[in-house]
Amino acid sequence: MATTQSADYDISKYTDRVSLWSNDPNAHLSGYFTLYYHVESELTPTKPDTILGDIYVRQAPNKICVLGLSPSHPFIVSSSSLNKDDLKKECNVVLATELVGTKVTYDTTIAQIIVGQITYLIKARMQGQLLELNPRLKDTPELLWEHTMDTGYIAVIMSRVDDTKQQLKGYLTEEEYNTSLAEKKSE
Repeated sequence: MATTQSADYDISKYTDRVSLWSNDPNAHLSGYFTLYYHVESELTPTKPDTILGDIYVRQAPNKICVLGLSPSHPFIVSSSSLNKDDLKKECNVVLATELVGTKVTYDTTIAQIIVGQITYLIKARMQGQLLELNPRLKDTPELLWEHTMDTGYIAVIMSRVDDTKQQLKGYLTEEEYNTSLAEKKSE
């Protein structure tokens, strides 16, 4: 004999909070992570055929950070105009797996994305302990351009400091980043 029980809470209170989730699969992340962006200076010295680009960091309340490529990263921008099958064959993701569990600094290279003759260097851009590199990127590099803001993340880093302003010094908030992009487009 089946009985129905009422819930201990009124689900209608949460309808507004989750309404965006069906349209934007990343919408729920903003409830748990704060999004920041590190914008690379155009003056950043690199070797020929080596490119640095903007990254994002999703920071949890416990200061653990998920790092990935921002929508303005040169690899993401160029991948949108390339044949996806060719890109999938040409793209080689090299993860610095020997660094997992060790301390990283601002300039530590944690990954490389190699496409043809071009190498995109991914730097930690913070101090902390490298907890994880996304193992799925090796076999499924398309996560980088198809799901860059979620399952296409590159690394998880535990901050060395608790103060967000110190840890992410030089990073932009999501609003500042979007304003910066809009200003660049209008120039």
